[in-house]
Amino acid sequence: MEALALVAGISLALIFGNPFLLKTRRAAQLLLALSVVGLGAGMDLRAVAAAGAHGLVYTLTGITVCLTLAACSRAGCECRG
Repeated sequence: MEALALVAGISLALIFGNPFLLKTRRAAQLLLALSVVGLGAGMDLRAVAAAGAHGLVYTLTGITVCLTLAACSRAGCECRG
């Protein structure tokens, strides 16, 4: 039943347009900001720290590879793997 309501709402919006464009634009910005804050408030800080530490290794590896390839291409050497 929810899918039918969603399809009906999308269809009506596409056919008739949005008569409250300015109000819905403001509401959407506010709701998006509140949703992001709500998602962050519900997260476990230990899990966030663990994911950040895990992602840091990938980030540093990617930066190192990119800088090495850039230095290699500027020097004119051929980098073959």
